[in-house]
Amino acid sequence: MSGGTLSHALERRVRTVCETELPRLARKLHPLSAEDRLTAEAIIADVIAALIVRPARALPADCPPATVEALVRLFDLDVAAS
Repeated sequence: MSGGTLSHALERRVRTVCETELPRLARKLHPLSAEDRLTAEAIIADVIAALIVRPARALPADCPPATVEALVRLFDLDVAAS
């Protein structure tokens, strides 16, 4: 599996986490104005993406199987969707 495939899987996982967690946290964000809520959601999404960008860029074009397996398990990746 290529590093590019894993990078795409990581990016999809980040989007999925954001889409799942932000609605779950809605009651905590409820006291904020609509504008502030959108700002908070954007900041949260940016932070999560920033945590993934370096590992995603560091992946070699031809990832060793042990690396692939570790990343799939650590991030609960769906590599079949790639």
